[in-house]
Amino acid sequence: MATTQAEIQRPIANFSPSLWGDQFIKNDSGAKAAEKHCKAIEELKKEVMNMITAAESNLVEAMNLIDTLERLGISYHFEKEIDQKLNHFFNLNTDY
Repeated sequence: MATTQAEIQRPIANFSPSLWGDQFIKNDSGAKAAEKHCKAIEELKKEVMNMITAAESNLVEAMNLIDTLERLGISYHFEKEIDQKLNHFFNLNTDY
């Protein structure tokens, strides 16, 4: 029972046009776009590093930030700063 191309009947779907248009189909992979994204990434990295160093005295805030970075999967960008922050809090003298 071999089927040929003429025997295969596939349903035709008449979907309405997308509300988004072709916005996501177009890909601007030019050098300008890549450079723009690289600059934005570096600025955001600097901002996060500032957030890590700014949480100098607030243990809870720093731990929440580190936890968020870990959960987002971007903590590898800030391993050195996270290690320094965790060592700082670990070595605090907390005499009550």
